[in-house]
Amino acid sequence: MTLTSEEYVEREGANCPACESTDIAGDKTEMEPGHYYQKMACNECHAEWWDHYKLNHYERLKDKGGESI
Repeated sequence: MTLTSEEYVEREGANCPACESTDIAGDKTEMEPGHYYQKMACNECHAEWWDHYKLNHYERLKDKGGESI
């Protein structure tokens, strides 16, 4: 069974969308402003796909002296 994109996200990217194996690995992340993506691969069926991540917030803004702003 092939997972839809929505099913893949519901499973938090823990399963290969082609064979549902949990034996998956990701390459280094790449970036565009506000958007990260990562090439993924399944070690069982050898499927490849891209995971996409979108910036949604930041935490702990500090000045150069380490003080919270």
